[in-house]
Amino acid sequence: MQLRNASRILSKRGLKLASKWASEQLIGLPKTHHHHYVQHQQQSAEDVKHNSKYKYLEMEDEENMSDLELFAQSLFDLGEYRRAGDILSDSGIHSHEQLKFGEHHHSNNPTASIFPSSSASKRTAIAASACGDLVADPPLPSLTNRGIFLRAYSLYLAGERTKEEQVIEIQEPLEKMTVQNQNLPQLAVELHNYHQTNRLDAFGLYIYGVILKELQKMPTNKSTMPYTPTIIEGIHTPSAQSILIQSLIQYPYNWSAWLDLAELCIGDPTIHPQVESKLKPISQHWMYHFFCVHIFLENQDNENALIVMDRLMNGTHATQTTTTTTTTGTTLNNQFPNGFFINSPYLQSQLAVGHYNMRNFDAAQDNFVNITQTDPHRLDHMDVYSNILYVKEDKVALSQLAHRATRIDKYRPETCCIVGNYYSLKSQHEKAVQYFQRALKSQHE
Repeated sequence: MQLRNASRILSKRGLKLASKWASEQLIGLPKTHHHHYVQHQQQSAEDVKHNSKYKYLEMEDEENMSDLELFAQSLFDLGEYRRAGDILSDSGIHSHEQLKFGEHHHSNNPTASIFPSSSASKRTAIAASACGDLVADPPLPSLTNRGIFLRAYSLYLAGERTKEEQVIEIQEPLEKMTVQNQNLPQLAVELHNYHQTNRLDAFGLYIYGVILKELQKMPTNKSTMPYTPTIIEGIHTPSAQSILIQSLIQYPYNWSAWLDLAELCIGDPTIHPQVESKLKPISQHWMYHFFCVHIFLENQDNENALIVMDRLMNGTHATQTTTTTTTTGTTLNNQFPNGFFINSPYLQSQLAVGHYNMRNFDAAQDNFVNITQTDPHRLDHMDVYSNILYVKEDKVALSQLAHRATRIDKYRPETCCIVGNYYSLKSQHEKAVQYFQRALKSQHE
């Protein structure tokens, strides 16, 4: 089953949010339709097995990873991101052993010859040094696709951690905004070289897209538009959205990639026609419609969001029968599975948010009540539920929600918002402000 496999594949690569999302959709399938769903998924798998664009059905597993890559993965899982990235870098310490592995596996990895010797790594280092001092040694020459992704993702997260540590030590708010992930330029150059030689799989493309997205937001990007291609010391990189779309076409089940693409679309509406055009190969995939729901809600196009969600949850039995159009006019009609996601906690919470945005507070509250009954420890979007209870001045329900959220995760942003609403409703405004400030702080950490 595609969702089950997706959860495992994403989890192995440390994409925790995407793995959680896939698993959540899996457990949201109705039991009465489960057999139907399995048949549908098996048929879909058979249909795409021989289609070259769906290479994700043949993803490499641990058997193709070198010993160093397995060690780096274990370090990554423990949160030792910098060490994991260094293990897969050509510092001279591990390169001899890694090259032995590469020679042994040349017959199984035809792309390994692209970087046949450590001299190629040195050439990559020279190219990367054009964007400043190297923050890490260049990559080992014989990394598998999994290793390329693991190293880049590790160094990206290591840079994010260092950035957060620097922000904590800075007192001036404006100065905090200037702190950047110093690993981005070198990683962009390295991944650009891999991309030019077709060494990136769906996940390598994903981290490349993420890095380009972050670079395009940096103040050093001189473009007037927030999300345009970046030039790094003469290297003209592609746009982040084009790389993320390439990743999604190869592997549509990475929800994190959809969220990053959505951020780009929301930040720059002018790219909508380009994005929609390039997504046409998977425009009938149900993941694309989840993406549309997210975009609609973020853009306050709540009616269309509710229509798409109704079709995803109820299929041909949907109460909404009107067709829906995307931001660029593409019609979404008769392209939905037959109510496979009727019990999806994610869709139920999004449905509640949609009703809340339309000020249908009773309908939104009913949805949130159902969610708390089926998943009492869920905190996602419960801050929105607390807003409803605040508006309706339901002190008892808001008090119960605040106490439950505090027991679950006291310092989570949603909890701080809930407690802030609770104190605000009790006219204890100083405490309310304190918790709202804590929510803002924890949201940016």
